[in-house]
Amino acid sequence: MQKIDGVTVLSPSDLSNHLACRHLSSLNFRTMNGGPKPPKDDDELTEILQKYGAEHESRYLEALKTQLAETGKTVIDLDVQRSAHGSYTTAEIEARAHDVAEAFAAGPNALYQPTFFNLEGEIGWIGRADFLVPKELSSNLGNYAFEPYDTKLARIAKVNANRQSKCAVAAVLLRRADCRNPRNSA
Repeated sequence: MQKIDGVTVLSPSDLSNHLACRHLSSLNFRTMNGGPKPPKDDDELTEILQKYGAEHESRYLEALKTQLAETGKTVIDLDVQRSAHGSYTTAEIEARAHDVAEAFAAGPNALYQPTFFNLEGEIGWIGRADFLVPKELSSNLGNYAFEPYDTKLARIAKVNANRQSKCAVAAVLLRRADCRNPRNSA
């Protein structure tokens, strides 16, 4: 949960947090509006999971590139600008989401770290899939559609719920683009 250009921007993590504990949502809302930030308590296990998770995602990216190259397709890396960037404006987030729409129309290539954004009034939903992988399905794009794949490693069931909500939000935003209802994780 964050405030960007006067817009409250919510993510799948915010949805999972709210479903797990409404009080956490109120604390995050208070922080977003200038209240105290909760302490960050990353432990050694969290750091290990982050390290192995990044390695797993990197291996999956390389394997997907190899697999798609055999069919003349590729993986479009949409994470390049975000990696070296701090906070964003809503215009920059909308531009990233527009890049995803252009990549959809460019053909059935996989997308790495695509950003989705839906703004209605003063509330925005942002979502990022690890990967969108093309499938041979009919959609408004033609004879292909996309399914999100999440490559995060989970430590507890709550994290698994976050993965599911992440894919669910991606599914809703993909459906709005009429690119099918995704349902996978890697």
